[in-house]
Amino acid sequence: MKPNRMLLICGKNCMPCRQLEAWMQENNIEVERVFGEDNLDLCRKYQVMRAPTLVLIEDPVDGVSGYEAHETISGFEDIKSYFEQH
Repeated sequence: MKPNRMLLICGKNCMPCRQLEAWMQENNIEVERVFGEDNLDLCRKYQVMRAPTLVLIEDPVDGVSGYEAHETISGFEDIKSYFEQH
């Protein structure tokens, strides 16, 4: 999947989220950050169960159906591995 948009769902008091954000800053990786506590509807939409979670969003292929494909990656190590591979 080649995402059109990436969201990093974080918790306001989440230590792994802070560690991930520091690592991303050191490696010049920029994504849109969203606090789960302030965006519960978004978390429900993408079935985010824990923080940090990276949501990879791909726009509808045909541009008409409105179906938006997405993939989630949860946890500091798994998200870090994703960026190291891409």
